[in-house]
Amino acid sequence: MKKLICLLAISALIIPFAAYGIEADPGKSIDRPATPSFKKLNIKTDVPEVKPNIPDEYKPVIETYDKYWNFIKENDLDSAYLLETDDYKEVVSLREYKGLQKRGKVPVNIKAVRALEVTQKGEKEVIVKGTMWLKAAQIETLKVFYDRWVKSGEGWRHLREIEEHETSEKGNS
Repeated sequence: MKKLICLLAISALIIPFAAYGIEADPGKSIDRPATPSFKKLNIKTDVPEVKPNIPDEYKPVIETYDKYWNFIKENDLDSAYLLETDDYKEVVSLREYKGLQKRGKVPVNIKAVRALEVTQKGEKEVIVKGTMWLKAAQIETLKVFYDRWVKSGEGWRHLREIEEHETSEKGNS
């Protein structure tokens, strides 16, 4: 009697699980195309467009910003270097600047750069939030980044952080 009750209890648990995996029409699964478990988004068509929100008072900085990033995109580093701050140019020569730009590049193409908004940081400094459309081989991506700009006597200049690199002598001592 105990064996019969155990057998009925086990079958009561197994039969629903077995029936759950069976389709009513077994031929249907053969003709049905496989659907991916996720939908791959196309960044050009499926993502809603983000419209820039830039007041008119910041139009001059955006014009310089657009020029700077077009120079970088077209690999015109001489012209891009002229838009860096004077303090940066005192520390980094044009030759070093070109070397830093080329060394930092992986095979990535900048397809487009667009400013989205401007935030006042100081009396003569702003931060521009922008997007950069990058393409490497068959992979395309959209990157959000923040760029610092300062107003000088010559107009707006790109404010780049000056990084100090440690020498290898420090590691050997």
